[in-house]
Amino acid sequence: MENRTDTIGVSSGHGEEVLLLGDEGVGDAHPTSMSTLPKKSLSWKDQSQRERVRTAAIVLGKVTVLLTALYLFICSLGILSDAFQLVGGREAGDALGSSELFVNPLAGLMIGVISTVLLQSSSTTTSIVVALTAAGVIQEVEYAIPIIMGANIGTSVTNTIVSLGQVGDREQFERAFAGATVHDMFNFLAVLVLLPLEAASHYLYYLTKAIVDTMPLDEEVNDQEFLSVLTEPFIGLFIQLNKTAILENAIGNTTGGFHLLKQNCGVLVDGNCTGNETQLNSSCILTQVKACRYAFYGSSLSELVIGVIMLLVALVLLISALLVMVKALQSVLGAHLEQSVRKAANAELPGKARHLTPYIAMLIGAGITMLVQSSSVFTSTLTPLIGIGILDLERMLPLTLGSNIGTTFTGILAALAVKSDTYHRKLGFQVAFAHLFFNLSGVLIWYPVPVMRNIVLDCARFMGKTTAKYRWFAVLYLILAFLLVPGFVFALSLGGWQVMVGVLVPIFVLLFLIWLLNLLQRRCKQRLPTRVQTWEFLPLGLRSLKPYDDVLARLLAKIKLKRTKKHDLSEC
Repeated sequence: MENRTDTIGVSSGHGEEVLLLGDEGVGDAHPTSMSTLPKKSLSWKDQSQRERVRTAAIVLGKVTVLLTALYLFICSLGILSDAFQLVGGREAGDALGSSELFVNPLAGLMIGVISTVLLQSSSTTTSIVVALTAAGVIQEVEYAIPIIMGANIGTSVTNTIVSLGQVGDREQFERAFAGATVHDMFNFLAVLVLLPLEAASHYLYYLTKAIVDTMPLDEEVNDQEFLSVLTEPFIGLFIQLNKTAILENAIGNTTGGFHLLKQNCGVLVDGNCTGNETQLNSSCILTQVKACRYAFYGSSLSELVIGVIMLLVALVLLISALLVMVKALQSVLGAHLEQSVRKAANAELPGKARHLTPYIAMLIGAGITMLVQSSSVFTSTLTPLIGIGILDLERMLPLTLGSNIGTTFTGILAALAVKSDTYHRKLGFQVAFAHLFFNLSGVLIWYPVPVMRNIVLDCARFMGKTTAKYRWFAVLYLILAFLLVPGFVFALSLGGWQVMVGVLVPIFVLLFLIWLLNLLQRRCKQRLPTRVQTWEFLPLGLRSLKPYDDVLARLLAKIKLKRTKKHDLSEC
């Protein structure tokens, strides 16, 4: 099979990989293929009874280690989410409660992105937006829809962070980062099409209004997360959060002060009164606040400092659990078993029904996400699997899209649980259903047609290849895509439409011209003027990441040299 070149942007003409620019070399040894693992020396049937018992005990031990690592990995995501809420929860609540900012769709989109990055949960952002709409803080459903779209983008930051755990192995990192950013690419592209469409036509508003108008809204339900029953006992050893604090801050109900950390965990009742007495059925009852039991309860440290500490703890736990999980998977799955698992994970339905396989995968992704009520947990768990080659990128995409659909279930539960009048409950339901139909619309646009689907996949592969060659680019991408760019666009939106148009339109025109010229270079290179047949007319720093990589390498070399000199001096 010959190597195929898929160019997303600009290539230098010398086969260099570049930012926004080139993607090359997809052949038989494609990085998304499975890794080669060591084979076992003896098969099961060739082993003696004693050897079989020993082998079974070893496998059982490895599986126990794997499941423990998986549990700690999921718990680390919960701690990460809580830590981010401690660091930025107040700001997220303030932003979500500033309804006057939402008139501008781009401002709402960026608030959704930044809030979800700070809260580390699109489910939390969506539930808060649904509650704020039902409470009348967000007065128009049209204002809430862009925030929901932004939440979709922000939630993909978690599995992108998780992929950094495999940065030590270049090939695994390429696969893992491509698998993580396939979620990002889909969300970016879906918003790129659907935000202007919604701003122009309000199709999500009218579609959801027609649905909600036919619904009886008399019942209320309690939202109970299945996964939290398993993870909260462990997470609660470190920190316990007041889950309604951010919503109360957004609404403006902070008369007792804003405290994200739990200040009390219930009430103790004592029949033997010695003070603070009340008479109830001729019995004396004393009530007092029940102390919470977690590491930072009663600490003199500020919530911000505690959040930073727990953020570091969560990252260490996440990376450690991920490394153990990957090693345990590779150890448990011998070469033959890995082949079987990989075949099962990437299997196609027989005959003509094979075209339905990805849609079955979407249903599986949606079902699991509904069960655990967290798309971040589901997609982050899949990221190491694609890193070690168990899962293909082509299968990761429909599972991720299904997870995107499944996570909307949390918003619907939040709308069911809200206590408000019928009119405002309908508004809350509209927001929840807008989230659902936004994701369904994105799937219909970017998945069924192979050409459109390949755009998403090729963008993800390009990101994987770029970060494998320049691993520092992964951190730069996270900062740019989820903090600096949303913050920049939000700041522009505060200046009004004139400022936004004056700055953003030239940027989009430039990006379009880059894409168009790159397309012409691929399709009809000989018909172009000689000067623009390649991108060599641009300075190297505008068509390649190599100059920046060289600067970073020299900087790191100087730091390493200084440390070596200090070490030598200390020995003397």
